Amino acid sequence: IQMAAPGLTKKDFNITIENGILTILVEKEIENEEKDKNYTRKEYSYTNFARSFNLPENVKSEKVDAHYE
Repeated sequence: IQMAAPGLTKKDFNITIENGILTILVEKEIENEEKDKNYTRKEYSYTNFARSFNLPENVKSEKVDAHYE
């Protein structure tokens, strides 16, 4: 499985395999703050998605490997 995920880093991903299901979960929160003499403005952005895939029965979950480029 290959994924294109622009703007995300390796630490944003959580990958698990449970009961033959591979789940890729991404959670990312971005906070921007602008301070001025009379005010402070904060903006928040939150990204969350999950994809799950049923693995074939012959896949050995302990041998599944992932890498980030």
